[in-house]
Amino acid sequence: MTETALEVVPAYWASNSSGQSVPVIVSLLLFDDEHKPRLLPAVEASINRAVDATGRVGLATATVADADELGTSLGRWMLRAITMPGVIVLLRCQSAECAQRVMDWLHATYTLSLVRDSRSGTSAQRHQ
Repeated sequence: MTETALEVVPAYWASNSSGQSVPVIVSLLLFDDEHKPRLLPAVEASINRAVDATGRVGLATATVADADELGTSLGRWMLRAITMPGVIVLLRCQSAECAQRVMDWLHATYTLSLVRDSRSGTSAQRHQ
């Protein structure tokens, strides 16, 4: 069996009932040899594609811990981020289980749709 490297992680538009939306990328929190947070190349590629597709150039980053109560901590954070003009949200999760909880919470709280660009064969979706 051969392994294939992950080239990009999905970016989603998270839209609320008021029509506000923000691009969101969910990733694992990783550290380099010097114990500094680092991004995998697939996450960097996803950020770059989201910038190309949306025209947004700011990056709002939050770290989500396994023990976080998502409805409180992430809920408050997303309410602030969704009103910030020109940002893409990067949620760095402490574990794979945490990332799954974050995705489940996002799915239950927001309407999610993939951020698409011209490389995926469709025109870029631009949300306000």
